[in-house]
Amino acid sequence: MEKILRQLFNNEFQILESSYPTDPGYLELRNQFGEKNDLLAGMLNDQGRELLEEIIDLRVQMDGSLNVDKFSDGFKLGARIMLEILEDAL
Repeated sequence: MEKILRQLFNNEFQILESSYPTDPGYLELRNQFGEKNDLLAGMLNDQGRELLEEIIDLRVQMDGSLNVDKFSDGFKLGARIMLEILEDAL
């Protein structure tokens, strides 16, 4: 089951293809992040900018790993809810 959930999360079934965040709060945060990132990168030398990129890449990887786990947990909860509904219907 875990393999299927990871494949689903990683869009191997292409159901998440059209999922682009449209929430205004998220878009505002994304814009603020970009502005702050550009500002900080402009203050740094090449070595500092490289380190900043490495830190951001690590954070993205951490968030992605956490998101896979949360997605899996949410899917399992939904399945348990469906099982309970089916049990009550019988």
